[in-house]
Amino acid sequence: MPACRSSLIVTTALMFSVMIAVVAFNPVYPDISALSMPMTGFWPIMLGLITVECYSDPTGSRPCLCFRTKVPNRVYPFLMVGVFALIGGGIPYDLLSGALVGVLSEPASPRRRAAWPVPPAALPTLPRPAPPRPQ
Repeated sequence: MPACRSSLIVTTALMFSVMIAVVAFNPVYPDISALSMPMTGFWPIMLGLITVECYSDPTGSRPCLCFRTKVPNRVYPFLMVGVFALIGGGIPYDLLSGALVGVLSEPASPRRRAAWPVPPAALPTLPRPAPPRPQ
């Protein structure tokens, strides 16, 4: 499990850097001030771990923060990003990168679960080598 968390940390930092570069240097509306945006501590990693937990059971639901409403697990991480965007007054690219990395790194999604493990009938059969003859 620690290897998974460390790769989540590195991947989140890399995705944040790419997102900031795209925002800063896009040809439509370049915003050079995006290069000075900080990555706010451990929150992106926590949101990535919450996303992995939510996507391990994509059909379930969980309570929405302190409200009594239930939110589907697929929507919950992005709802959190939206709430923090409303509170902070802008798009939190670090939290968005954490949520996206969590979605991309979850191996238990139904799409991947259907593709792996490969059923034995789909694997090619190789001829077995003959056993060595005694001399």
